[in-house]
Amino acid sequence: MRKLLFNWKWTISDLTLLILLFLMTFSLSSQKSISYSLIFAVCLVVSMTMVAAFLTQLYKKDVHSLSASRLLFCTLSMSAIAGVTQLLLGAPVETVTLSVLVLICYLLITRISYQYKVRGESRLVNTASEQKKRLLIIGAGEAGRLFADRLRHKKQYDIAGFVDDDYKKIGLEIGSIPVLSEIKLLKSTALKFQVDQLVVAIPSLNREKLRQIMQLCIETGLKTQVIPSIEDLVNGKPIHQTRDVHIDDLLGREEVALDETKLRETVTNKVVLVTGAGGSIGSEICRQLIRLQPKKLILLGHGENSIYLIERELRGLTSIPLQCMIADIRDADAIEQVMYTHRPEIVYHAAAHKHVPLMEQNPYDSIKNNIFGTRHVAQAAHKAGVERFVMISSDKAVDPPNIMGATKRVAEMIIQQVAKQSDTKFAVVRFGNVLGSRGSVIPLFQQQIANGGPITLTDKRMTRYFMTIPEAARLVLQGSSLTEGGEIFILDMGKPVKIIDLAQNLIRLSGHELEDIPIVETGIREGEKLHETLLGEQEQLLHKVFNKIYVGATQSCTQQELDEFLAVILQTPVEDIKGKLLSFANQRQRVVAESRG
Repeated sequence: MRKLLFNWKWTISDLTLLILLFLMTFSLSSQKSISYSLIFAVCLVVSMTMVAAFLTQLYKKDVHSLSASRLLFCTLSMSAIAGVTQLLLGAPVETVTLSVLVLICYLLITRISYQYKVRGESRLVNTASEQKKRLLIIGAGEAGRLFADRLRHKKQYDIAGFVDDDYKKIGLEIGSIPVLSEIKLLKSTALKFQVDQLVVAIPSLNREKLRQIMQLCIETGLKTQVIPSIEDLVNGKPIHQTRDVHIDDLLGREEVALDETKLRETVTNKVVLVTGAGGSIGSEICRQLIRLQPKKLILLGHGENSIYLIERELRGLTSIPLQCMIADIRDADAIEQVMYTHRPEIVYHAAAHKHVPLMEQNPYDSIKNNIFGTRHVAQAAHKAGVERFVMISSDKAVDPPNIMGATKRVAEMIIQQVAKQSDTKFAVVRFGNVLGSRGSVIPLFQQQIANGGPITLTDKRMTRYFMTIPEAARLVLQGSSLTEGGEIFILDMGKPVKIIDLAQNLIRLSGHELEDIPIVETGIREGEKLHETLLGEQEQLLHKVFNKIYVGATQSCTQQELDEFLAVILQTPVEDIKGKLLSFANQRQRVVAESRG
């Protein structure tokens, strides 16, 4: 409507000036006062001129959008019609020539002046504040409509329209915003309507559908954001608070859902201790635990800053009593003191060294922390009569070729041995790489992209299993409710992912072309595998205990063998320590002869 009114203003302005112009020229040529014949002549010439204006589409578009050729064509056409009409009415050639010249000058000067004014203002606006971002909203449902409504008052955005899989909505308007096409036509639609940014506004998407949409978004090369999930919306997060696309949006695997009933029976009103509570996995376990309403939550860690940060975060989310303990799991006396003082009923052991290349350079510290630290926590839990104990392991413990993996495998053996002698239900949870955790490859890639590249990866053939931090925490929690004692729980993580695919997707999701950020191979580092597995060559899955959670069949060593190894490993010379550690970890992985169900 505003555009129509603007064009009518030009029409009325032109009409008024044309009447005055031709009234003046006819009066001058006839030397007569105003008469009916003069008025008729003026009306006829003006009418023919305005008809020419509409036929040449002078008022179809905003004047500032007219090209120079269109403006000149309109002007000459109108002037020619006006001149011919005047000649037919008997006006002198001199007067006709004068009126035509005045008409041409008026039309050109007024339009050109206006175009310069509008374009100058547009340049000033774009300089003062960046050009409006044209958004294309993926999803024309209720969430998409609410999101669009929230953006209406924000001047920095211009919503081009929606795309949606419901073909019945195509061509309709939702809140005056058109539904342009189906989602599968996202790339061509974004190009046609000159879109700058995409927003996925379908909070109910499952992982596979989200992955498919993310692949379409990647093909556009546009920055993409996602509105909060249904869970976040229920918890009070505003719908317009979008986030950037995470690489885990591309996993395409449904995350493991918790058995809330069983977990609440296990955790609610219990005293819970989390070691490594300031780390990536440990802190997420704490976030999910507070929803289950434990009686008290003990946050244990070696780094005071990380414990301070997670305590401050949790205090803003819950009224559950929180106890912060700064202690090193390598200090057996300190760990026993914590257990006897606070009497936890459940322990989640997330403290560990996990960086493979760093542990190759620091084998003694890796052994002290991952092996002896785990032993101290497990023995203290056994002595204190803890009900349940879950240790977090890694796929790197499978047929380990490196120090970090071997220490985790030996830690698994320790848990299996303690479980045989204790009333405490001990369990191990083994999973693959965790996206976004400290030391993982994704934050490194993101930093390298922000710096303009190159992205460095060790080998373009390398694959890894991946899961999200929340998913890893869910698995650990579920393991505590499922354990009967001595199990190694293994997650069905789907297909492994090529690291180079992750790198390329991160480049595209950052709004760059693959040519902009080079990817450089640096060669496999000491201790790294080309492909990780969740089961060793001599291991097998026994049975399924929960959705995508299995019990692995891994035979431990004897208590005597373990004690003899632990007694001498720290006295082993540095040049021999890796070989001795790998030999013990790998030779003790045997098949369980009998399947338990």
